[in-house]
Amino acid sequence: MPTSNIAHSVWLKRREALRVIAGSAAGTAVASGAPTPGAEVPKQVSIALADMMLLQKIYGIYFNEGANGWEQIKREAEPLLVTAAGGYAGLKASEAILAEVLNWVPGVGWLISGTITGTVTGGLGATWWWACDQAYRKHTSPVQQLQAAWQAV
Repeated sequence: MPTSNIAHSVWLKRREALRVIAGSAAGTAVASGAPTPGAEVPKQVSIALADMMLLQKIYGIYFNEGANGWEQIKREAEPLLVTAAGGYAGLKASEAILAEVLNWVPGVGWLISGTITGTVTGGLGATWWWACDQAYRKHTSPVQQLQAAWQAV
């Protein structure tokens, strides 16, 4: 494949991934911003599942390997995933508590809650997008890209 076609393909993948991230961030922001007193934990669980689907969708945009490729990533990244999942669970628990408190501040509280959740989804998606983009261009695994970046810090 000529270099210009590869570059064009990368830009198409980037554009599609950006569209998916923006849509997911907006969707989680709206879902989190909607007041649901007493039901924040289940709402954050569903948002966490949506975030995981976002990561899988971005992976699929770049690698087209379907569920088998995603399973390989999960096996390859198991130690990293355990640590990341623990931190993510803590973050979601904090978001649920904060959102529960913000439910009682009409308008502004709901806006703040939605903004925080949308930003977390966008940041998570952008980080995974970067790893997938780097991996696609270097013919490696996104997990290897994240591990290399972590070791460089």
